[in-house]
Amino acid sequence: MQNWLQHLSVKEKIMAPLAGLIFVVFLVLGVALNNLITNNALETFAADTERQVVQVDNAMHIFLTGLRDGLVNMANDPLLKQGGEITRYFEQTPGADGMVAMEPAAKGGFEAQAYQLFQRYAHLFPLSAMARSMAAICSILLSNVRRTMTRVNVTGSRTV
Repeated sequence: MQNWLQHLSVKEKIMAPLAGLIFVVFLVLGVALNNLITNNALETFAADTERQVVQVDNAMHIFLTGLRDGLVNMANDPLLKQGGEITRYFEQTPGADGMVAMEPAAKGGFEAQAYQLFQRYAHLFPLSAMARSMAAICSILLSNVRRTMTRVNVTGSRTV
């Protein structure tokens, strides 16, 4: 080692420690900036995710409130309160195509009137037929958010 240092010029002897010092400074600066940027990205992600969850929750609340109001109005309908006889289609034998023909208009009476009431409701509230699909989509979105938030927690960052 002693022999190696003797072959270096004064300029090279000064440059070697300065290069090492600059390398160490950049290494520390890089690690510090990496931590700062990572923490900032995680905080932003957590805040954005929380806003999205609130938005989905509000949309579902509005949707389900409208659905509930429609169903309450339908339940208070005098025709449905009066009641009557409706064909039980699940007890019938399916046709060659595997389906049971549903013909409430041909049956007449209460069944036809109730069917017309439900048809009017479906035309007034077309989105209510999608309630199950909407709930499934929201469930998938929320489970993805929960899974992502769990991953953020596992990486050792914030718990949301």
